[in-house]
Amino acid sequence: MQGVSPVIVSSRVMFSRLFLPVGLTLICVWLGWAAARTLVPERTTPTPLPLTTTPTGLPTGPTQVLVLVVDDLTAPRPLLDGVWVTTMTPGSSDTTWVGFASDLTIEHDTLASYFSTGYGIGRSAQDGALLVEAGLRRLTSGAVAPHYRLIIDRTVAADLVDRLGGITVVDQAMDGARMLAAYDAIGASGPAARASFQAAVLEACGRRLQGVSSTEVSSHLAELAPTYGLDAVLVTGWLTSGVFPEPPAFSVTLAAR
Repeated sequence: MQGVSPVIVSSRVMFSRLFLPVGLTLICVWLGWAAARTLVPERTTPTPLPLTTTPTGLPTGPTQVLVLVVDDLTAPRPLLDGVWVTTMTPGSSDTTWVGFASDLTIEHDTLASYFSTGYGIGRSAQDGALLVEAGLRRLTSGAVAPHYRLIIDRTVAADLVDRLGGITVVDQAMDGARMLAAYDAIGASGPAARASFQAAVLEACGRRLQGVSSTEVSSHLAELAPTYGLDAVLVTGWLTSGVFPEPPAFSVTLAAR
């Protein structure tokens, strides 16, 4: 009988004792993985949202919105003409508006210069709004800390008045064009006078909203976003969500200079 090579015997023993069990184990693992892929849907990793995306959902507590009034957002360099901080509380129709004149000084700089500096840095009204917000936080030691920002100019203000069917200011009926004419007439009196007129217009809009659905306002601002701020669609959507009952009740005041 011909002898068997010790090398062959050793190889066969190694295959049966080591490689064969390992190979069978790998095959079983692969079959189990394939079965799991078939029976269980594959999980997908959510795509991160851009940093500029406005958070969705309705507020659960008092929420501050910074509203900036500028002369013209289509201008090469818009100028700040008014600053308002409105506070809304879910479940309540009461809305407070506190106005700040654009020439209010904070550490040797006016709010208007805060806005102008921010706009100059990023060539965006949103950048200007961020610096104005920072100035208000510093002025009020953090009491003013807006969650969202909106920016409106003369055009959108006039359109809003028209959509409300006109307003009455100091016993004078005004449509959008007449409101702007009256506003321009007091322009030379300075930022404080313009802030007072803005307060009167806000109060008049509040009275008008007692009989007109907020849909007229929200739909208009939503059409203009994101030109007037990435938060425009979100905030105006609240007006028709029911989280803030209608009709709204405006409480308008001007901050002390």
